[in-house]
Amino acid sequence: MADSQAYFATLERWQELKAAITKLQGEERALREGLFEGAFQTPVEGTNTMDLPDGRKLKGVYNIRRTIREAEFDDLKISPALRKTLFKTKHTLQTTAYRGLDDETRNNVDTILTIKPGLPTLSIIAAKPDKAEVTP
Repeated sequence: MADSQAYFATLERWQELKAAITKLQGEERALREGLFEGAFQTPVEGTNTMDLPDGRKLKGVYNIRRTIREAEFDDLKISPALRKTLFKTKHTLQTTAYRGLDDETRNNVDTILTIKPGLPTLSIIAAKPDKAEVTP
């Protein structure tokens, strides 16, 4: 019986921690999105950096999700070679190739995509120490 009591105590603790983590993840996500939006009002896709007053840097990565609307995929009027370059499979857009398209072709491809921002990431880069603080 002692073993089952320990097991159920561990199970209970795991449930408590799981609930706490879920709550904290939601709070962290809301804070991250608010901080990102406050620091980078007009972000560019990819890495954005802001200097902080204490010498550290705030690094934010802005992702854009491009998903293919499959019902319209077969109607896309581009060459077979470009289709093969842009789409690894019918479901996966090759972002690097997409970014390299001319405006007219990109606008054509955009007709079958749903484009929306992804969840940004944030990190803080430590300040570099002053040369006076570094000892030989």
